[in-house]
Amino acid sequence: MKLRRIVFATVLLLSGAGATEARVPVIDYLPSADKHDGGILDIRSEALCRKGSLPRARCLPITEFVGPHRRLANFRGMLWLLGSAGLTGEEHLLLVGDVLADKELMAGLLYLTGQRRISILEPSSDAWARVADLRPGRIRSKTRERVY
Repeated sequence: MKLRRIVFATVLLLSGAGATEARVPVIDYLPSADKHDGGILDIRSEALCRKGSLPRARCLPITEFVGPHRRLANFRGMLWLLGSAGLTGEEHLLLVGDVLADKELMAGLLYLTGQRRISILEPSSDAWARVADLRPGRIRSKTRERVY
């Protein structure tokens, strides 16, 4: 829990540093996925994501970023994971999942790895899980699809 708070606080500080003009924030919150036309990243467990997620969602559980002894993976490993999910860092990602703290941690990690724009879906998974056209999420490749 401490790690999540530290990463997210650091990201908030860094994202506002040197800002002198109005611009679109790197990390924001969306109340609904209806008007999002970018990529969707489901950070729940792979089993839940495969059972049903939003259309176009890629499954990339946040647990993939944690190594032995609950330590974060190194940046090279994180970049490989993101590339194996078909990400380049240029897309506008929408993060969906069960736990807001997990989504915020993932947003912080994505920001630190260079992701251009990240949105966090505000409602709990119960709210979006009732969407009529849930489809199985796509699991990541075992090899890198794109260079992140």
